[in-house]
Amino acid sequence: MFKTKKLKNNKCVLVKYDGNENIITIPETIDGMVVSKIDKEAFANTNVEFVVVPGSVKLIGDRAFANCENLSSVVILEGVEILGNNVFDNCKKLTNIKFPVSLEQFGDWGELNDEQLTVCTNNEYVVRYCYDIRVGLPNVQSDLNTELIRIEYSQRHDDEEDDYSDFVIEAINEDNCYIKKYFGISAEVFVPEYIKGFTVVKVGKEAFKNTPVKVVALSKTIKEICDNAFENCEDLQRVYMGDSVERIGNYAFAKCVALEDIDFSSALTSIGDYAFAMCKKLNINTIPCALRHIGQYAFESCISLRDFFIPESIDKIEKGTFKNCEGLNGCIFPKTLSIIEAEAFSGCKNIQILMLPQALTIIGRKAFAGCRSLIEAVIPSNIQVIEKRAFGLCRHLQRVQIKGDPLYVALDAFAVVYPKVIVETSSPVAICACLHNGISVNIHQMV
Repeated sequence: MFKTKKLKNNKCVLVKYDGNENIITIPETIDGMVVSKIDKEAFANTNVEFVVVPGSVKLIGDRAFANCENLSSVVILEGVEILGNNVFDNCKKLTNIKFPVSLEQFGDWGELNDEQLTVCTNNEYVVRYCYDIRVGLPNVQSDLNTELIRIEYSQRHDDEEDDYSDFVIEAINEDNCYIKKYFGISAEVFVPEYIKGFTVVKVGKEAFKNTPVKVVALSKTIKEICDNAFENCEDLQRVYMGDSVERIGNYAFAKCVALEDIDFSSALTSIGDYAFAMCKKLNINTIPCALRHIGQYAFESCISLRDFFIPESIDKIEKGTFKNCEGLNGCIFPKTLSIIEAEAFSGCKNIQILMLPQALTIIGRKAFAGCRSLIEAVIPSNIQVIEKRAFGLCRHLQRVQIKGDPLYVALDAFAVVYPKVIVETSSPVAICACLHNGISVNIHQMV
């Protein structure tokens, strides 16, 4: 069934397949020899329908499967490094190919029916080939950011000279530049790695402000999105970051009222003040584990936020960070969180239960004011300060546990809540604040 040619080091070349099987898993070894190469035209003109190529094969030769009229699926396993030219030429029924990450070099695949073909791979070179050369290919399945690559290549095909004339740049040094202004009118924009010989490392202040962009993809060289960079881009819906963005500046995406999704960089460490304020359609659940800082009012009035996971690297929630996020059901707080500043969650009307982390020491002024659906709050034993109106206007609050003995509880910390609330505490200052407002207290030591 398999004709081979012996090589050195106990390896062989699969020279020809002359069997009648339709489903073939090429063996790693034949007659005790490792199959390290598939020769040119080895399977050409055969009736094979499904083929698995093992990782022992390092090279698949030119036209290896050419004119296999019934071939529908090919799986190339991890380990294969080189794919020759026109390997699948005239395989018009080919609908599925899986490529390995190990593939380093390949030529043109040949004439195929691209409209019916699905390519499955996490190999960036293969994905780029799909969008750059096989531009009609509709279906690429990958864990990579294929949308970013698609936008990059669609833009390049629209602009054959690829001079990025819509971008005004300014040099930072002899190697790097930043985008100073975008003057284009395209709905989809790829911010490239290089312009005029410079590496693009930043999107500058107000660079895209008030522009009509709908989708933006950033190349992997960009490390910073500066203040006001995309402010008031009212049509902006999606943002695909590269892997290197470390900082999002103040007001960077403020008032992007149509923004629904943003693909954060895993390297992101800082989100600036008001960065996403008034992004009313934004719905994200998690942010990168590397994040160290979320600025004041960063997500103010993001009314479509639902549940939010805050990474362990955050120890303080700044002033007004989630203010008026009316759809927010709750947050998963990091164990390291020690401070919740003023108005951080004020006006979050959907939060019902608060289980605050043990490390928390300060609850700021109006931190949870106006959380009208809040029923129960558990305040940990390390708490030191509960400031003015921290739980003001929480109209449905029924039970509060204060497990510690804080140094200060403002007299109006629970002001304008209804008498049905019961506070369980043994703290003298907390008892004093409750009695001052006519709130019932269960006095006992909290465990």
